Amino acid sequence: LIIAIVLLLAVSSHALMQAVHNAKTGKDLINYMEGDLPGTYLLFFYDHNSDKSKIQSMRTQAKEQILARHPDIHYYEVDVDDSDFQDLVKDTLKIDKVEVAHMPTFYVMTQGLGVKIHGEDAVMTITKKLANKEWYLAHRKQRTKEDAEADKKKAEAAKAAAAPAGGSTSTGGTTPASGSTSTGSTAPASGSTTTTAKRR
Repeated sequence: LIIAIVLLLAVSSHALMQAVHNAKTGKDLINYMEGDLPGTYLLFFYDHNSDKSKIQSMRTQAKEQILARHPDIHYYEVDVDDSDFQDLVKDTLKIDKVEVAHMPTFYVMTQGLGVKIHGEDAVMTITKKLANKEWYLAHRKQRTKEDAEADKKKAEAAKAAAAPAGGSTSTGGTTPASGSTSTGSTAPASGSTTTTAKRR
């Protein structure tokens, strides 16, 4: 009986959290992703006019293979034809409606860095990325151009300070690549695109 009560409370708590963070418009979801609701996001874009069996199959795969293993992920489903979400679909994430008409597209984002993944192997690709420790470490903090420039200046200053008085330069230091940004340790799979979402 006690176990049943605990399970009921857990389910009720999860349902309440979903209700509190329900996104009624694309702007709501954009605000969440830009910092109002920190965490990892999984967005499921579908076209209600397309093949219902494909939509349901991908939805089931996502819930069983991703959400069951990562319950803290913020999961949202978006109909690409919903007029309240066009700012997210067309302007912010630039979701290809032609692709979505054929098969749903996923967008997974952590700390401002996101990747669009489309195709029959989309769920498998996302599962591998989320399980990859290096991908997680690379995405837990968004690196901006300013971060890269600051690192470069620090490295140059350290190199200059370490240079002998005679004017020769030290070769012991390492310098990050100019303008480099963190996009994860693995290249996006075929059919995926890496993007950066603006954070406040």
